[in-house]
Amino acid sequence: MESESQTKEITVTFRGKKYRYPVEPGTSVKNIVDRLQQDTGVPYQNQKLLARGKQIDLEALLEENAGTLPAKIKLLGSTNTEIQQVVDTHEKLNNKVRIKDDLNPIRRRRPRNQIVKREIPDYRFERIQVLKGLPEQEKAREILTRLSEDTGFLAVLKKHKWNVGLLSEMYPQGQVGVSEVCVLGVNKNKGQEISLRIRTDDLKGFRKYLSIKEVLCHELAHMVHSEHDSKFYVLMR
Repeated sequence: MESESQTKEITVTFRGKKYRYPVEPGTSVKNIVDRLQQDTGVPYQNQKLLARGKQIDLEALLEENAGTLPAKIKLLGSTNTEIQQVVDTHEKLNNKVRIKDDLNPIRRRRPRNQIVKREIPDYRFERIQVLKGLPEQEKAREILTRLSEDTGFLAVLKKHKWNVGLLSEMYPQGQVGVSEVCVLGVNKNKGQEISLRIRTDDLKGFRKYLSIKEVLCHELAHMVHSEHDSKFYVLMR
């Protein structure tokens, strides 16, 4: 007679379609995650698994036996194609505005012979850019500036000798934790541009600063590792 762990089946629902996976003694959570990526097109880094209304901590369970997972799971996540569509939309918005160096201070008239020195770190976020046409642009610029001047992030850039060409605002497409397609950040070409979703879904406010910082930490780890493997999470920490 087979044990319960040998006969258990996990059913994952994704956009109305059900995917069933038998759990054998050697089946790990990572095996299920890899199968989901193959069957749905949603890469591991974009997978959010929900059971009984709560999110499953994949990172903590990745090497555990899949039998630890609930029998019924809902998958939320975006495919690489959908993410690229968001990035393309973001780039189209960026192309409509002139990129300017918002990190440079506004030039003011100063008395002659007065020399003002400003130390510019060798490794830094070179420019920031907010989305035009949205409310509270100064607040958005303030958030990006605060991130770009954060001593912790600057120390990380210096340690790894990284430069980020542009730190920009991403348009908040979809609802966080609800929509199937919802991207919080993108690192383009390993530091050419990092875009962050800093506004709330309804555009009436801004996401919590700590949450935005966490996304930036995540995107900086992509300066080295594209995949969300153990090396990626070690670097992110």
